[in-house]
Amino acid sequence: MNSHQVALGESTCTAIYSGTSTQQLNIVDLGQLCLERSVSARECIVTMGALAEKHGYYDAGESLFVTDPNEAWVFHVLPDSTGDGAVFVAQLIDPSHVSTVMNAFIVRQVDVASPAFITSSNLLPEATKLGWVPTEPLDFASLFSGGDEQACKYSSGLRMWAVYNTLSSELGLESTYSSYLDAGYPVSGPPDELVNATQLRSLMRNTYEGTVYSLAEQDGFGPFSSASRWSTPQLVDNSTVCWPRSISTFKSIVSFVAESRSWLPNEIGGLVHFTPHSARGGVMVPFTPSMKSLPIGYTSNSLGDLCRGTSAFWAARYVYNLVEMKTIYAIEDVRAFQSSFEDGVLQNLTRYVDEAFVEGTLALLEVQSLYNGGAVDAVAALWELSDRLVMMYADGYCNGCGKGPKHLGYPQAWLDDVYGN
Repeated sequence: MNSHQVALGESTCTAIYSGTSTQQLNIVDLGQLCLERSVSARECIVTMGALAEKHGYYDAGESLFVTDPNEAWVFHVLPDSTGDGAVFVAQLIDPSHVSTVMNAFIVRQVDVASPAFITSSNLLPEATKLGWVPTEPLDFASLFSGGDEQACKYSSGLRMWAVYNTLSSELGLESTYSSYLDAGYPVSGPPDELVNATQLRSLMRNTYEGTVYSLAEQDGFGPFSSASRWSTPQLVDNSTVCWPRSISTFKSIVSFVAESRSWLPNEIGGLVHFTPHSARGGVMVPFTPSMKSLPIGYTSNSLGDLCRGTSAFWAARYVYNLVEMKTIYAIEDVRAFQSSFEDGVLQNLTRYVDEAFVEGTLALLEVQSLYNGGAVDAVAALWELSDRLVMMYADGYCNGCGKGPKHLGYPQAWLDDVYGN
Protein backbone atom coordinates (compact mmCIF):
# COMPACT_ATOMS: atom_id res chain seq x y z
CA MET A 1 0.00 0.00 0.00
CA ASN A 2 1.25 3.49 -0.77
CA SER A 3 0.58 6.89 0.81
CA HIS A 4 -2.52 7.39 -1.38
CA GLN A 5 -4.10 4.18 -0.04
CA VAL A 6 -3.52 2.32 -3.31
CA ALA A 7 -3.08 -1.31 -2.27
CA LEU A 8 -2.13 -4.58 -3.95
CA GLY A 9 -2.82 -8.25 -3.20
CA GLU A 10 -1.05 -10.83 -5.40
CA SER A 11 -1.90 -14.35 -6.57
CA THR A 12 0.18 -16.40 -9.02
CA CYS A 13 -1.90 -18.06 -11.75
CA THR A 14 -1.38 -20.55 -14.56
CA ALA A 15 -0.92 -18.96 -17.99
CA ILE A 16 -0.60 -20.21 -21.54
CA TYR A 17 2.74 -18.44 -22.17
CA SER A 18 5.98 -18.35 -20.18
CA GLY A 19 8.40 -15.43 -20.05
CA THR A 20 11.88 -15.32 -21.55
CA SER A 21 15.17 -13.74 -20.54
CA THR A 22 14.67 -10.93 -23.09
CA GLN A 23 11.76 -9.54 -21.10
CA GLN A 24 12.57 -7.08 -18.33
CA LEU A 25 9.79 -6.85 -15.75
CA ASN A 26 8.14 -9.25 -13.31
CA ILE A 27 5.12 -8.84 -11.03
CA VAL A 28 7.19 -7.46 -8.13
CA ASP A 29 8.68 -4.80 -10.42
CA LEU A 30 5.26 -3.83 -11.74
CA GLY A 31 3.79 -3.60 -8.24
CA GLN A 32 6.63 -1.45 -6.94
CA LEU A 33 6.49 0.88 -9.94
CA CYS A 34 2.73 1.19 -9.59
CA LEU A 35 2.92 2.11 -5.91
CA GLU A 36 5.70 4.62 -6.56
CA ARG A 37 3.83 6.40 -9.35
CA SER A 38 0.07 6.07 -8.75
CA VAL A 39 -2.53 7.97 -6.76
CA SER A 40 -5.44 5.69 -7.75
CA ALA A 41 -6.09 2.06 -8.57
CA ARG A 42 -6.98 2.95 -12.15
CA GLU A 43 -3.71 4.86 -12.62
CA CYS A 44 -1.82 1.93 -11.12
CA ILE A 45 -3.27 -0.48 -13.69
CA VAL A 46 -2.54 1.83 -16.61
CA THR A 47 1.04 2.26 -15.35
CA MET A 48 1.68 -1.46 -14.92
CA GLY A 49 0.07 -2.36 -18.23
CA ALA A 50 1.96 0.22 -20.26
CA LEU A 51 5.32 -0.74 -18.74
CA ALA A 52 4.71 -4.48 -19.25
CA GLU A 53 3.72 -3.95 -22.88
CA LYS A 54 6.72 -1.72 -23.59
CA HIS A 55 9.49 -3.52 -21.73
CA GLY A 56 8.24 -7.11 -21.67
CA TYR A 57 7.05 -9.32 -18.84
CA TYR A 58 8.89 -12.50 -17.85
CA ASP A 59 6.95 -13.74 -14.82
CA ALA A 60 4.33 -16.46 -14.58
CA GLY A 61 0.70 -15.59 -15.03
CA GLU A 62 -0.13 -13.22 -12.19
CA SER A 63 -3.17 -11.56 -10.71
CA LEU A 64 -3.39 -8.48 -8.51
CA PHE A 65 -6.29 -6.97 -6.68
CA VAL A 66 -5.68 -3.24 -7.06
CA THR A 67 -7.69 -1.07 -4.68
CA ASP A 68 -7.97 2.50 -3.48
CA PRO A 69 -10.53 4.18 -1.19
CA ASN A 70 -13.06 4.35 -4.03
CA GLU A 71 -12.49 1.47 -6.44
CA ALA A 72 -11.36 -2.16 -6.57
CA TRP A 73 -10.04 -3.84 -9.72
CA VAL A 74 -8.77 -7.31 -10.56
CA PHE A 75 -5.74 -7.27 -12.86
CA HIS A 76 -4.41 -10.29 -14.81
CA VAL A 77 -1.12 -10.27 -16.74
CA LEU A 78 1.01 -12.78 -18.65
CA PRO A 79 3.73 -12.71 -21.33
CA ASP A 80 2.49 -12.35 -24.90
CA SER A 81 3.07 -14.83 -27.72
CA THR A 82 5.99 -12.86 -29.21
CA GLY A 83 8.12 -12.96 -26.07
CA ASP A 84 8.58 -9.19 -26.25
CA GLY A 85 5.50 -7.79 -24.54
CA ALA A 86 2.58 -8.65 -22.30
CA VAL A 87 -1.14 -9.35 -22.38
CA PHE A 88 -3.27 -7.94 -19.60
CA VAL A 89 -6.84 -7.27 -18.60
CA ALA A 90 -8.32 -5.45 -15.63
CA GLN A 91 -11.96 -5.52 -14.57
CA LEU A 92 -13.65 -3.12 -12.18
CA ILE A 93 -15.33 -4.92 -9.28
CA ASP A 94 -18.88 -3.86 -8.44
CA PRO A 95 -18.45 -1.67 -5.32
CA SER A 96 -21.23 -3.57 -3.56
CA HIS A 97 -19.61 -6.98 -4.22
CA VAL A 98 -16.87 -9.23 -2.86
CA SER A 99 -14.38 -11.02 -5.10
CA THR A 100 -11.58 -13.56 -4.72
CA VAL A 101 -8.62 -14.91 -6.69
CA MET A 102 -6.98 -18.19 -5.65
CA ASN A 103 -4.17 -18.91 -8.12
CA ALA A 104 -6.47 -18.95 -11.16
CA PHE A 105 -7.66 -16.25 -13.55
CA ILE A 106 -11.24 -15.20 -12.84
CA VAL A 107 -11.99 -12.57 -15.53
CA ARG A 108 -14.26 -14.18 -18.10
CA GLN A 109 -16.21 -12.16 -20.70
CA VAL A 110 -14.33 -8.99 -21.63
CA ASP A 111 -15.93 -5.94 -23.20
CA VAL A 112 -13.01 -3.84 -24.47
CA ALA A 113 -15.35 -0.88 -25.09
CA SER A 114 -16.63 -0.77 -21.51
CA PRO A 115 -15.11 1.63 -18.95
CA ALA A 116 -15.26 -1.31 -16.52
CA PHE A 117 -12.34 -2.90 -18.42
CA ILE A 118 -8.76 -1.84 -19.11
CA THR A 119 -6.87 -4.07 -21.54
CA SER A 120 -3.57 -4.33 -23.36
CA SER A 121 -3.52 -2.98 -26.91
CA ASN A 122 -2.73 -6.45 -28.22
CA LEU A 123 -5.53 -8.32 -26.41
CA LEU A 124 -7.73 -8.86 -29.47
CA PRO A 125 -4.87 -9.95 -31.83
CA GLU A 126 -3.52 -12.31 -29.15
CA ALA A 127 -6.98 -13.76 -28.57
CA THR A 128 -7.41 -14.25 -32.33
CA LYS A 129 -4.18 -16.28 -32.45
CA LEU A 130 -5.74 -18.63 -29.90
CA GLY A 131 -8.85 -19.19 -31.98
CA TRP A 132 -11.18 -16.46 -30.75
CA VAL A 133 -13.45 -14.92 -33.39
CA PRO A 134 -15.01 -11.45 -32.98
CA THR A 135 -18.55 -12.80 -33.22
CA GLU A 136 -18.02 -14.68 -29.92
CA PRO A 137 -17.61 -13.33 -26.37
CA LEU A 138 -13.95 -12.98 -25.40
CA ASP A 139 -13.42 -15.26 -22.40
CA PHE A 140 -10.05 -14.20 -20.97
CA ALA A 141 -9.64 -17.02 -18.44
CA SER A 142 -10.52 -19.75 -20.93
CA LEU A 143 -8.17 -18.38 -23.59
CA PHE A 144 -5.15 -17.43 -21.52
CA SER A 145 -5.09 -19.83 -18.57
CA GLY A 146 -2.41 -22.51 -18.77
CA GLY A 147 -4.81 -25.10 -17.43
CA ASP A 148 -7.63 -25.06 -14.93
CA GLU A 149 -5.68 -24.95 -11.68
CA GLN A 150 -2.08 -24.96 -10.51
CA ALA A 151 -1.90 -28.40 -8.92
CA CYS A 152 -4.62 -30.82 -7.87
CA LYS A 153 -8.24 -30.41 -8.86
CA TYR A 154 -10.06 -28.05 -6.45
CA SER A 155 -6.78 -26.41 -5.36
CA SER A 156 -8.10 -23.04 -6.55
CA GLY A 157 -11.84 -23.50 -6.87
CA LEU A 158 -12.41 -24.88 -3.38
CA ARG A 159 -10.71 -21.90 -1.78
CA MET A 160 -12.80 -19.54 -3.92
CA TRP A 161 -15.90 -21.46 -2.91
CA ALA A 162 -14.91 -21.10 0.77
CA VAL A 163 -14.76 -17.32 0.41
CA TYR A 164 -18.12 -17.06 -1.35
CA ASN A 165 -19.69 -19.65 0.94
CA THR A 166 -18.61 -17.50 3.91
CA LEU A 167 -19.29 -14.01 2.60
CA SER A 168 -21.80 -14.41 -0.23
CA SER A 169 -23.83 -17.52 0.52
CA GLU A 170 -26.82 -16.33 -1.51
CA LEU A 171 -24.83 -17.12 -4.66
CA GLY A 172 -25.44 -20.77 -3.82
CA LEU A 173 -22.25 -21.95 -5.55
CA GLU A 174 -21.50 -25.65 -5.84
CA SER A 175 -18.20 -26.80 -4.37
CA THR A 176 -17.72 -29.65 -6.83
CA TYR A 177 -17.17 -29.37 -10.56
CA SER A 178 -15.72 -31.26 -13.50
CA SER A 179 -13.51 -28.33 -14.44
CA TYR A 180 -12.84 -25.06 -12.65
CA LEU A 181 -13.37 -23.08 -15.85
CA ASP A 182 -16.76 -24.78 -16.28
CA ALA A 183 -17.81 -24.26 -12.66
CA GLY A 184 -19.51 -20.95 -13.41
CA TYR A 185 -17.93 -19.05 -10.53
CA PRO A 186 -18.57 -15.32 -10.99
CA VAL A 187 -15.92 -12.62 -10.88
CA SER A 188 -17.72 -11.21 -7.83
CA GLY A 189 -20.90 -11.52 -5.79
CA PRO A 190 -23.03 -9.59 -3.27
CA PRO A 191 -22.03 -10.19 0.37
CA ASP A 192 -24.57 -11.32 2.95
CA GLU A 193 -23.60 -8.29 5.05
CA LEU A 194 -21.09 -5.44 5.02
CA VAL A 195 -17.65 -7.04 5.18
CA ASN A 196 -15.13 -5.88 7.78
CA ALA A 197 -11.46 -6.51 8.57
CA THR A 198 -12.33 -9.01 11.33
CA GLN A 199 -14.09 -11.26 8.81
CA LEU A 200 -11.19 -11.03 6.38
CA ARG A 201 -8.65 -11.89 9.08
CA SER A 202 -10.78 -14.93 9.91
CA LEU A 203 -10.86 -15.96 6.24
CA MET A 204 -7.07 -15.77 6.12
CA ARG A 205 -7.12 -18.50 8.81
CA ASN A 206 -9.69 -20.68 7.05
CA THR A 207 -9.14 -24.44 6.79
CA TYR A 208 -12.75 -25.18 5.74
CA GLU A 209 -14.03 -25.35 9.32
CA GLY A 210 -17.73 -26.06 9.52
CA THR A 211 -17.91 -27.65 6.05
CA VAL A 212 -17.59 -31.21 4.80
CA TYR A 213 -14.07 -30.29 3.63
CA SER A 214 -12.77 -29.37 7.09
CA LEU A 215 -9.11 -30.44 7.15
CA ALA A 216 -9.25 -30.90 10.91
CA GLU A 217 -12.02 -33.49 10.58
CA GLN A 218 -10.53 -35.66 7.84
CA ASP A 219 -9.37 -39.17 8.71
CA GLY A 220 -5.69 -39.99 8.96
CA PHE A 221 -4.27 -36.80 10.43
CA GLY A 222 -3.61 -37.86 13.97
CA PRO A 223 -5.67 -38.02 17.11
CA PHE A 224 -5.63 -34.27 17.61
CA SER A 225 -6.93 -33.29 14.17
CA SER A 226 -4.10 -31.42 12.52
CA ALA A 227 -5.27 -29.09 9.74
CA SER A 228 -1.77 -28.89 8.21
CA ARG A 229 -0.72 -30.81 5.10
CA TRP A 230 3.06 -30.81 4.92
CA SER A 231 3.57 -32.26 1.42
CA THR A 232 1.90 -33.83 -1.60
CA PRO A 233 3.07 -37.45 -1.35
CA GLN A 234 3.60 -40.00 -4.07
CA LEU A 235 2.12 -43.42 -3.25
CA VAL A 236 3.61 -46.82 -4.05
CA ASP A 237 1.37 -47.12 -7.11
CA ASN A 238 2.81 -43.78 -8.34
CA SER A 239 -0.48 -41.98 -7.75
CA THR A 240 -0.45 -38.57 -6.08
CA VAL A 241 -2.50 -37.70 -3.03
CA CYS A 242 -4.52 -34.55 -3.69
CA TRP A 243 -5.36 -33.00 -0.35
CA PRO A 244 -7.56 -29.90 -0.36
CA ARG A 245 -5.46 -26.75 -0.21
CA SER A 246 -6.78 -24.39 2.43
CA ILE A 247 -6.59 -20.60 2.51
CA SER A 248 -4.47 -20.78 5.66
CA THR A 249 -1.16 -22.57 5.19
CA PHE A 250 2.22 -22.89 6.92
CA LYS A 251 3.85 -21.95 3.59
CA SER A 252 2.78 -18.32 3.95
CA ILE A 253 5.70 -15.90 4.14
CA VAL A 254 3.41 -13.07 5.24
CA SER A 255 -0.35 -12.64 5.70
CA PHE A 256 -2.18 -9.32 5.55
CA VAL A 257 -5.45 -7.51 5.07
CA ALA A 258 -5.19 -4.12 3.33
CA GLU A 259 -7.88 -1.60 4.23
CA SER A 260 -8.44 1.68 2.35
CA ARG A 261 -10.77 4.05 4.19
CA SER A 262 -12.15 6.94 2.16
CA TRP A 263 -13.58 8.81 5.16
CA LEU A 264 -10.16 9.41 6.74
CA PRO A 265 -7.05 11.36 5.68
CA ASN A 266 -4.57 9.32 3.65
CA GLU A 267 -1.99 9.53 6.43
CA ILE A 268 -4.07 7.24 8.64
CA GLY A 269 -6.82 6.03 6.28
CA GLY A 270 -4.71 3.25 4.81
CA LEU A 271 -4.15 0.29 7.13
CA VAL A 272 -2.28 -2.94 6.52
CA HIS A 273 -3.19 -5.55 9.14
CA PHE A 274 -0.02 -7.61 8.94
CA THR A 275 1.68 -10.68 10.34
CA PRO A 276 4.74 -12.56 9.15
CA HIS A 277 4.19 -16.29 8.52
CA SER A 278 0.68 -17.73 8.64
CA ALA A 279 -2.27 -15.73 9.95
CA ARG A 280 -3.31 -18.90 11.80
CA GLY A 281 -0.43 -18.53 14.26
CA GLY A 282 0.17 -14.79 14.23
CA VAL A 283 -1.46 -11.53 15.28
CA MET A 284 -2.37 -9.17 12.44
CA VAL A 285 -1.24 -5.76 13.64
CA PRO A 286 -2.14 -2.43 11.95
CA PHE A 287 0.49 -0.39 10.14
CA THR A 288 -0.06 2.68 7.98
CA PRO A 289 2.02 3.64 4.91
CA SER A 290 2.80 7.02 6.50
CA MET A 291 5.05 5.27 9.03
CA LYS A 292 8.77 5.84 8.41
CA SER A 293 10.04 2.91 10.47
CA LEU A 294 8.87 -0.38 11.95
CA PRO A 295 9.96 -2.40 14.99
CA ILE A 296 13.03 -4.58 14.47
CA GLY A 297 10.91 -7.68 15.01
CA TYR A 298 9.20 -6.93 11.69
CA THR A 299 12.24 -5.83 9.69
CA SER A 300 15.01 -8.21 10.75
CA ASN A 301 14.01 -11.88 10.64
CA SER A 302 16.13 -14.89 9.73
CA LEU A 303 15.11 -18.47 9.02
CA GLY A 304 18.35 -19.56 10.67
CA ASP A 305 18.06 -17.55 13.89
CA LEU A 306 15.11 -18.02 16.22
CA CYS A 307 15.43 -14.52 17.74
CA ARG A 308 13.23 -15.51 20.65
CA GLY A 309 11.37 -12.63 22.25
CA THR A 310 11.85 -10.12 19.40
CA SER A 311 11.10 -11.79 16.05
CA ALA A 312 7.51 -11.41 14.83
CA PHE A 313 8.09 -14.10 12.20
CA TRP A 314 9.36 -16.65 14.69
CA ALA A 315 6.68 -15.80 17.23
CA ALA A 316 3.95 -16.61 14.69
CA ARG A 317 5.80 -19.67 13.39
CA TYR A 318 6.47 -20.94 16.91
CA VAL A 319 2.81 -20.68 17.90
CA TYR A 320 1.70 -22.29 14.63
CA ASN A 321 3.90 -25.32 15.24
CA LEU A 322 3.02 -25.60 18.93
CA VAL A 323 -0.62 -25.84 17.94
CA GLU A 324 0.28 -29.05 16.09
CA MET A 325 0.97 -30.65 19.49
CA LYS A 326 -2.71 -30.67 20.42
CA THR A 327 -4.56 -28.96 17.59
CA ILE A 328 -8.17 -29.52 18.68
CA TYR A 329 -7.44 -27.94 22.06
CA ALA A 330 -4.63 -25.46 21.35
CA ILE A 331 -6.22 -23.84 18.32
CA GLU A 332 -9.10 -22.68 20.48
CA ASP A 333 -6.65 -21.01 22.90
CA VAL A 334 -4.94 -19.29 19.97
CA ARG A 335 -8.22 -18.12 18.45
CA ALA A 336 -9.36 -16.68 21.76
CA PHE A 337 -6.04 -14.86 22.12
CA GLN A 338 -6.15 -13.50 18.54
CA SER A 339 -9.71 -12.29 18.95
CA SER A 340 -8.92 -10.59 22.24
CA PHE A 341 -5.83 -8.87 20.87
CA GLU A 342 -7.00 -7.97 17.37
CA ASP A 343 -10.64 -7.13 18.08
CA GLY A 344 -9.89 -5.68 21.50
CA VAL A 345 -6.45 -4.16 22.10
CA LEU A 346 -5.53 -3.31 18.51
CA GLN A 347 -9.02 -2.25 17.43
CA ASN A 348 -9.20 0.13 20.39
CA LEU A 349 -5.76 1.46 19.42
CA THR A 350 -6.88 2.09 15.84
CA ARG A 351 -10.07 3.77 17.00
CA TYR A 352 -8.10 6.10 19.28
CA VAL A 353 -5.58 6.98 16.54
CA ASP A 354 -8.36 7.73 14.04
CA GLU A 355 -10.24 10.01 16.40
CA ALA A 356 -7.23 11.80 17.88
CA PHE A 357 -5.56 12.44 14.52
CA VAL A 358 -8.73 13.85 12.97
CA GLU A 359 -9.25 16.05 16.05
CA GLY A 360 -5.68 17.34 15.68
CA THR A 361 -4.52 16.11 19.09
CA LEU A 362 -2.18 13.46 17.66
CA ALA A 363 0.83 14.12 15.41
CA LEU A 364 1.92 11.74 12.66
CA LEU A 365 5.08 10.81 14.54
CA GLU A 366 2.91 9.85 17.52
CA VAL A 367 0.76 7.68 15.24
CA GLN A 368 3.89 5.77 14.26
CA SER A 369 4.95 5.41 17.88
CA LEU A 370 1.54 4.07 18.94
CA TYR A 371 1.26 1.54 16.11
CA ASN A 372 4.84 0.38 16.63
CA GLY A 373 4.11 0.01 20.33
CA GLY A 374 1.08 -2.12 19.54
CA ALA A 375 3.18 -4.32 17.25
CA VAL A 376 5.89 -4.80 19.89
CA ASP A 377 3.22 -5.70 22.45
CA ALA A 378 1.72 -8.21 20.02
CA VAL A 379 5.06 -9.97 19.54
CA ALA A 380 5.67 -10.12 23.29
CA ALA A 381 2.17 -11.47 23.87
CA LEU A 382 2.68 -14.16 21.20
CA TRP A 383 5.86 -15.37 22.88
CA GLU A 384 4.02 -15.47 26.21
CA LEU A 385 1.23 -17.44 24.53
CA SER A 386 3.75 -19.98 23.21
CA ASP A 387 5.01 -20.57 26.77
CA ARG A 388 1.45 -21.02 28.02
CA LEU A 389 0.70 -23.55 25.29
CA VAL A 390 3.69 -25.66 26.34
CA MET A 391 2.72 -25.39 30.00
CA MET A 392 -0.86 -26.38 29.23
CA TYR A 393 -0.36 -29.29 26.83
CA ALA A 394 3.10 -30.79 27.36
CA ASP A 395 3.31 -34.57 27.79
CA GLY A 396 -0.34 -35.17 27.00
CA TYR A 397 -1.65 -33.15 29.94
CA CYS A 398 -3.85 -30.13 30.20
CA ASN A 399 -2.89 -27.83 33.04
CA GLY A 400 -5.85 -25.62 33.77
CA CYS A 401 -8.53 -28.01 32.53
CA GLY A 402 -9.95 -28.49 36.00
CA LYS A 403 -8.39 -29.03 39.42
CA GLY A 404 -4.73 -29.79 38.88
CA PRO A 405 -3.22 -31.38 35.75
CA LYS A 406 -5.58 -33.47 33.67
CA HIS A 407 -4.29 -36.13 31.31
CA LEU A 408 -6.11 -35.70 28.02
CA GLY A 409 -5.40 -39.10 26.55
CA TYR A 410 -6.83 -39.62 23.07
CA PRO A 411 -10.20 -38.59 21.65
CA GLN A 412 -12.63 -41.51 21.78
CA ALA A 413 -13.69 -41.04 18.16
CA TRP A 414 -10.08 -41.43 17.01
CA LEU A 415 -9.58 -44.55 19.14
CA ASP A 416 -12.75 -46.08 17.76
CA ASP A 417 -11.68 -45.26 14.22
CA VAL A 418 -8.17 -46.74 14.59
CA TYR A 419 -8.82 -49.69 16.86
CA GLY A 420 -12.49 -50.42 16.31
CA ASN A 421 -13.77 -53.18 14.06
